[in-house]
Amino acid sequence: MNSLVKELIQPLLEELGQTVALYPGKFKPPHAGHFEVAKQLVDKADKVIVVISPKQMDNITASQSKTVWELYKTLLGNKLEIVIAENSPVKYVLDYIENHPNDKFLAAFGKGEFDRYKVLIDKPNVTIVDGGTKTVEGRNLNASDFRTALNTNQNITQFLPAGIDYQDFIKALSYSKLEEGCGCMHIQQPNDFKSALASLTRYMLDNGMNITPLPKLKIINNDSQNASNILGKTAYYNPENCSITLFTLGRHPKDILRSYAHEMIHRIQDNEGRLNNIHTTNTNEGGELDQLEREAYEHGNMCFRNWEDSIKNPINEWIVDIPKYNYSSKLSNSIFSQLHELKINEITLNPDNAVEIYGDLDNGDFTVGEYDYNYRIIKLDKNPYNSDSFYNIDFHEIGNKNPNPSLPTGNAKENYIKILSTIYKIILDFTQNKFPEYIGISSLDESGYWNVYNKLTKTNQIPGYSRKDVGLQFKDKNGKTGKFIVLKRKDV
Repeated sequence: MNSLVKELIQPLLEELGQTVALYPGKFKPPHAGHFEVAKQLVDKADKVIVVISPKQMDNITASQSKTVWELYKTLLGNKLEIVIAENSPVKYVLDYIENHPNDKFLAAFGKGEFDRYKVLIDKPNVTIVDGGTKTVEGRNLNASDFRTALNTNQNITQFLPAGIDYQDFIKALSYSKLEEGCGCMHIQQPNDFKSALASLTRYMLDNGMNITPLPKLKIINNDSQNASNILGKTAYYNPENCSITLFTLGRHPKDILRSYAHEMIHRIQDNEGRLNNIHTTNTNEGGELDQLEREAYEHGNMCFRNWEDSIKNPINEWIVDIPKYNYSSKLSNSIFSQLHELKINEITLNPDNAVEIYGDLDNGDFTVGEYDYNYRIIKLDKNPYNSDSFYNIDFHEIGNKNPNPSLPTGNAKENYIKILSTIYKIILDFTQNKFPEYIGISSLDESGYWNVYNKLTKTNQIPGYSRKDVGLQFKDKNGKTGKFIVLKRKDV
């Protein structure tokens, strides 16, 4: 084989013959035991994919888990990939194997998950690996004890992999942590520079900005000579050691945060390999540098402004257009009770089972049995994602022909499937015709409908959409509280 042909086909040969290790889990947070499993997989495979559950545990989020794994990746190497599953991490693994029939796989199951992996036993290209025992130097480690130690300010060094500094771990964890407050899924307005810096960083991570591994941060607050110089330094990013230096003496905190956002754009440029050929700090000497700086000024300032607006208008205040309805709890409680009695925990709905709908994409009504429903879809200009295409959809009971309905029995399942299928069809028709960036399905807490909508959207995915949030809180104009289930278009 001549060198040219080899050069052309070698990547293809390598790709066809690769071994992929899949390691799903909760990882709330990942500890030294998880690290050791990943390390063993890295030694055996061409690529290792860590798959994180989206569920939050004891205030540890999937984003925090991912950030810590990114820190561990500095020791594990570039073979490691980290993803957050949309639903079940194990389902992600099963789907990935199904969609890549030419690869060989190492599937590492966690504690108590072997039964879910039994379907892989007979697959000739899959080797199942026990990743459930987390023992390091004779110590049994588990994430529950780790969370307890974190929450009670105990020594956590025993949970950290060798080579991971305590301060670096805390930094990674805190940068991706929600600010404490009312318990709502939103960032509270910070009252000091440190929490503002953490809040801004979290905002960047939540919006998918490519800033990990997070840069080291150096704050200089005693350089009076630089502070008195009208052309003194404000901040800079150093790609050689992945660090940001902020000069803070005499500066307004907002100005410092803008500088930080600016330098974080340079961090993104560095991750994309666009700073490699920059050999000057003078924008008049190189057109490429001029473009990079323009991008940092524009995107950094807009990132800061969007973050600022998000914390000035927290989620429990921004919805003003949701109309007030007199929700009846009888229907929703009946539905949920019957779903439980009939063991309809997961229903695969078919739009063909929907009843006749009177109306259009935005507004209408339908009737199932003793109940009349109305639906309304409106655009919300004020929303936490600053999107020009965020729509609220709500359903409410507009009439009950039986004033004292008893809990349905017998063939109730048929009616409930009709109700849920009709709701599903309305959402499906709207998203496939209007293609909004976000669709929020709202329900007041007193209505009880959140449980119904949660089950509906968890089992029946809308094509082209994924669940962005299932607990987005709001208040209506009358001060009543509720939650959104938010669907996000996948290409956004």
